[in-house]
Amino acid sequence: MQKTLGAGEGALNLIAWAGYVENGSTDPKVDWVTGFEKETGCKANIKTFGTSDEAVKLMQEGGWDVVSASGDASLRLIYGGNVQPVNTDLVPNYADI
Repeated sequence: MQKTLGAGEGALNLIAWAGYVENGSTDPKVDWVTGFEKETGCKANIKTFGTSDEAVKLMQEGGWDVVSASGDASLRLIYGGNVQPVNTDLVPNYADI
């Protein structure tokens, strides 16, 4: 398993339930994406879904860095061999997540 982080790619591809990754488009008062992008210089590319079936289909297509999956979708992805383990040693504040 990788022991150090590589160079950043400049973008983070996320899929999530509507309302989970807020960039101010749903409610201008709720926007953590803009601050993240400004602080890190990393663009957040966001795709939302409305059902577990839709989520699994998107996740199986690949190309996503982060997904917000329900328990049902998570199990389908695990048993289908569609996910990779996260090396939590590379996440300094993992205990806070």
